[in-house]
Amino acid sequence: MSMSNKMVSAATKNIAANPQGPGETVFGSPPNPGGPTGVGLGAEASQTTMCCNAADGIELLAIANNLETLRLTEPALSNPESPPARDAVDLAARYGRTPAAARRTRWAIAASALAFTVILVAWLVWGGLLQAPAQLEARDIGHRILDDSAVSVTWELNVEPHTKARCALQALNSSFGIVGWVIVDVPASAERTRQFTETVRTTEPAVTGLIYRCWLT
Repeated sequence: MSMSNKMVSAATKNIAANPQGPGETVFGSPPNPGGPTGVGLGAEASQTTMCCNAADGIELLAIANNLETLRLTEPALSNPESPPARDAVDLAARYGRTPAAARRTRWAIAASALAFTVILVAWLVWGGLLQAPAQLEARDIGHRILDDSAVSVTWELNVEPHTKARCALQALNSSFGIVGWVIVDVPASAERTRQFTETVRTTEPAVTGLIYRCWLT
C-alpha cells in the first residue's frame, strides 16, 4: 500500500472514530435529553462536526499526496547519474570520447610528431643538408693556345683539405662558341689552395680557355 493510501485510510478512520461533542446531535437522530433540544440545533452541530472532520481529511490527504510525490522523486534526486546521463557516458565510451581516450590520443599525436622530427633530422644529416658546406673557390690563372686543336688552361682551386672536387674546363672560339670541353677530377689533398693546368682539345681553333665551374664530389 502506498503512503497516500495509508494516509487516506488513517484520515477515514479518524473521521469515523471522532466522537460527538457534548450537546451535538447528528442530523435526524433524537435530541439529547441532557443538552439543548430542537432538531435545528442538532442538525447545525452535526453539520459543523462533519465539516471539520472533512477539512481535516482533505488536509491529511494533501499531506499524503505531497509525501508520495517526494517518495517518487527521491530516487531520481539521490541518483546523480540519471538515465540520460548514463546513456551519454555509454555513448562516449563506445566512440572513444572518454577523458582517458583523449589523453591517449594526445600522447599518440605527440609521439608521432616526435618520431617524424627525429626521422627528418636523421635524413637531413645523412644527406649532408645540415652540414656546413665546404668552401670551394676556383679562379682562372690563364690560358695558352697550343695549336689549332688544343688550348692549355691554368686555374687555381681553393677547397677544404682532404676534399675531392671536379672541374669543367671549356675552350671558346672568336664567336664565344664552345669548341672544346673537358672535366678534370681533382684528388683530395692536405693543402687548401692548389694550382692546376690541363689541356683542352678543340674542334676548331680556339681563342681562349677558361673554367666553366667546379664542384665537390
